[in-house]
Amino acid sequence: MSNRNLTIIIILAAVLGLLYKSAYTVNATQYAILMALGKIEKSNVKPGLHWMIPFYNVVYKFDKRLQSYDAPKQRYLTQDRQPLDVDYYVQWRISNVETFYKKMQGSIHNAQRTFDSIINKSLLDAFGQRTMWELISNERADVMSEITKEADKKISSYGIKIVDVRVMRIELPDKIRHQVFQQMIAERNKEAAKYRAQGVGKATQIKAEADKSSQILLAQAYEDAQKIRGQGDAQAARIYAKAYGKNPEFFARSIVESLIKGPQHGLVRTIPAEAAVRAVYLTPQGVCYLDLTSAVAENHPGGIRSELLSIYSIVNSLVLNVTEIEAVKILINGDESKTLAGHIDLQIPIKANMLLIR
Repeated sequence: MSNRNLTIIIILAAVLGLLYKSAYTVNATQYAILMALGKIEKSNVKPGLHWMIPFYNVVYKFDKRLQSYDAPKQRYLTQDRQPLDVDYYVQWRISNVETFYKKMQGSIHNAQRTFDSIINKSLLDAFGQRTMWELISNERADVMSEITKEADKKISSYGIKIVDVRVMRIELPDKIRHQVFQQMIAERNKEAAKYRAQGVGKATQIKAEADKSSQILLAQAYEDAQKIRGQGDAQAARIYAKAYGKNPEFFARSIVESLIKGPQHGLVRTIPAEAAVRAVYLTPQGVCYLDLTSAVAENHPGGIRSELLSIYSIVNSLVLNVTEIEAVKILINGDESKTLAGHIDLQIPIKANMLLIR
């Protein structure tokens, strides 16, 4: 190969290399900043293919989609001097890429350190103004909503938009965890006594009215049954096909049967496999009456923790997944039972408690 040909090849290679270095692409999910000798030349680069001058220009790209940051666990003191270990996460995105680059030097790590500084201060103030019981109750959602707004306001000048700050878990210290359980049991028993006192007077009145109405209802029911039977047979197939999606009782039954079937990935079973659902009934007031077979009590392992897990795995699953249900009344073989395993009162409807089962 002659020197002339070699020179041509070298020149062509250099030209191709410069062309390769001169081209860059920006995706629709990216922000891009074009730099010129360390200064911002263009910050609103549109998606597509673009050209730059090699060695004179440099391009920095940033994700414009929603991003998540899992903060390290922190300990905060409540108003009543109780230490709580808190895990939280932040959902955020870049709102102004030029400001973000200037304030954070284009570093996601710097942004996360800023989150830690601002949000930790907000959590420290919020927890210090509330008691432990307030923070582990439904008030926690209001606290996090306030912190999200406050943090977004403070960090907006950095070119960042905070979409949500959410607590994943609050861990109670071992020394007060037992006190929490005892307090919960005491509150449940107090509420149960209140409902029982109200129920005694209502029971007599309802029974008298029911006896009076029963004969009339039976006569009317027989007559109506003959009329409805023909219509019901024709509509049965259509109703059954739609019932699962529109009938909350069908949906509730399927949820409990799934819990009885047990976990598929090594999680803890909360309901004995021998149990079965006898009936599900939902009142207009949002109380779901769940009738289980006696096997749920006969095969229960016992103990307060197991009993809490069994009851609240059912209650939380139904209340969170079936919007029509606000509380659950558990029956055994069609009868009202005092407890499942000797600790938790089943004689009144039970509402969800997300501190126990998530």
